Amino acid sequence: MLFYLRPFWPRRLGWLALLLWTWVAGAHGPWHEQILLVTEKLAQKPRDPELLAQRAELFLAHGFVDESRQDLVALETLQPGNLTNQLRRGWLELKARKTNAAIEQLTAWVKARPENLEGHFGLAQAYLLAGQPGAAETHLSRVLALSDEPRPELFLERAQAQVAAGLALTNTLAGLDEGIARLGPLPLLQKFAADLEMKRGEVAAAVARIQTIAARSERQERWLFLQGELFRQAGRTNDACGRYLAARSAWQALPDKLRRSYVATELRQQIDARLAEFTAASDR
Repeated sequence: MLFYLRPFWPRRLGWLALLLWTWVAGAHGPWHEQILLVTEKLAQKPRDPELLAQRAELFLAHGFVDESRQDLVALETLQPGNLTNQLRRGWLELKARKTNAAIEQLTAWVKARPENLEGHFGLAQAYLLAGQPGAAETHLSRVLALSDEPRPELFLERAQAQVAAGLALTNTLAGLDEGIARLGPLPLLQKFAADLEMKRGEVAAAVARIQTIAARSERQERWLFLQGELFRQAGRTNDACGRYLAARSAWQALPDKLRRSYVATELRQQIDARLAEFTAASDR
């Protein structure tokens, strides 16, 4: 299963991951000026390793893989024993989608720096891109163990890798609950956990997870509708209908301005469609 790269960095990563985060988020404008500035300095000091490293990283962050590779080759010539260049090389090959080369370089780096977040995260992304979610899961777990403040998306990405690898749903749910314990019952994690509960036939547990979100939310209509969807999926028609009716009542209680929004209007249409289905079924 092929995964796409996502900017789910922990909040405490080093120079390279933060640089790539800026690139993934859509860095433009200032990078051009920075590259030009470093290039001007390199014209005066063409063999300065610090400047070469800086421009290689800037090029990579801005998507200029070939240019970054040229600077990195020059840097590796000047600093053949610099282990950090393995990390740079690994991320460069990852950006170039050369997963085997990325895995080789980042594995060597992680062996030398087993507590390094960038290396483990890079390896996870390389293994995901290579279609090896089981190996990716190992490194995502390591990132989560090493990170003081992991982003919730990291827990989700690990859970998705575990599902893709065919690991036991019980273990995957335990991993999501670890994230919930550390970060709180965030909708991102609870919704995915609810989907997994449904896969193993635990309807009540799935609904309870959505209810946990609803209990912390000022708006109830969407979560009531989602509970109805879970009951409908399980074939529990009466329970589903009850949740849809509750969702409609919650929607009707909204201020007129909120009811007219696109999202609220779409939700009302979905609620009405579900209730119409039940009415049609009961009339048969």
